[in-house]
Amino acid sequence: NLVLVFVIVVFSGALWNGVSAFILVYINEVKGVSLMIAGGLSTLKYTVGAIAQVVGGELSDKRGRRGILLFGYGVFAVSLFALTLAPGSVLVILLLVVVMGFTFFITQSPMNALLGDVSHKDTVGVTYGVNFAIKYGIGSFAPAIAGYLAARYTMDYVFYFFAVIAAAAFLVTLMIKEE
Repeated sequence: NLVLVFVIVVFSGALWNGVSAFILVYINEVKGVSLMIAGGLSTLKYTVGAIAQVVGGELSDKRGRRGILLFGYGVFAVSLFALTLAPGSVLVILLLVVVMGFTFFITQSPMNALLGDVSHKDTVGVTYGVNFAIKYGIGSFAPAIAGYLAARYTMDYVFYFFAVIAAAAFLVTLMIKEE
């Protein structure tokens, strides 16, 4: 389970680093929304995410970690793909950004709790250290890969790439056994 959790942590780090790096530019340049509004929408993703972290933690304590992770990564994957199909309507993009912020960040508390669940009690601290090292270490390559995809193809491919990563996180989550 610990290895599977670390695989999901890498995917989560790639999603965090990558989507955060490209969302504002994508909304502005591809969807044609002004930079000021695109910045506000990016901020809204984090605002909704702050609430989602509390909700995700509460639900994972009551209903289990796996189901919340499946919901979050599944809907996040769909919302990333849907963003590429969405028109440049501020209202539609606002709705998608809210869904993206909520579904990504609802996974964060359950992931941390799951990490604590599968860690040996004497190594929880080092396990969290490894968590952040691989999340932001390996995950930091995602913007470079996404940049290559954007330059080689189009900016839409950036969000296809992240939708595939979110779907992979969903699939790996299916393999986790609840304790």
